[in-house]
Amino acid sequence: METEPKPFSQEEIEALVDARLKEHAESLKHSSHALEDLSLTPKQIEYALSLIAKISYDYVLAVEPEKLT
Repeated sequence: METEPKPFSQEEIEALVDARLKEHAESLKHSSHALEDLSLTPKQIEYALSLIAKISYDYVLAVEPEKLT
């Protein structure tokens, strides 16, 4: 015998939505700090420049490689 689920009240729904919005706003604050420093490590730069050198026979860069880092 299955029982019908109890529907949420308007107050419960509003409280859940409000809590989720606050959680989301808080997570956005924390994630923006993580995105601030997107600079490459020296090893990543070296690797990227080596890839550019490998494809330089088939493609032409629109900028000088020195301006990429």
